Amino acid sequence: MIRRLLSALALSLLVCGTVAVTPALASGIFTGVDCSGAASKSAVCKDKGSTENPVTGDDGLLSKITNIVAAVAGAAAVILILVSGIRFITAGGDANQASSARRTLIYALVGLVVIVLARAIIALVISKI
Repeated sequence: MIRRLLSALALSLLVCGTVAVTPALASGIFTGVDCSGAASKSAVCKDKGSTENPVTGDDGLLSKITNIVAAVAGAAAVILILVSGIRFITAGGDANQASSARRTLIYALVGLVVIVLARAIIALVISKI
């Protein structure tokens, strides 16, 4: 289980490390756009003065996706911690059930650590782009 988790983490880091993000063109993409009148409320004219990258910026798509994935995975890990606690309490002295609950707790805690570290690494990579 841990071997698969570490393999998936290594693969995702490899993929994220090899994907090149194309920077925005230095020339103005809004040259020639008339933002007067009713057009001033359009999405193009609202973003005309923005210099933030919509994919890798602070509120970009990549940040939103990683926040959602981290929140879902963190919630799943917390639920597994609660389930393992209930399983440990209801083991009734059975060594096999207690051992299984302990393993579930350890894996859930390792998962939380991996989630936090992955989120930190992704934030670091995004800030460097």
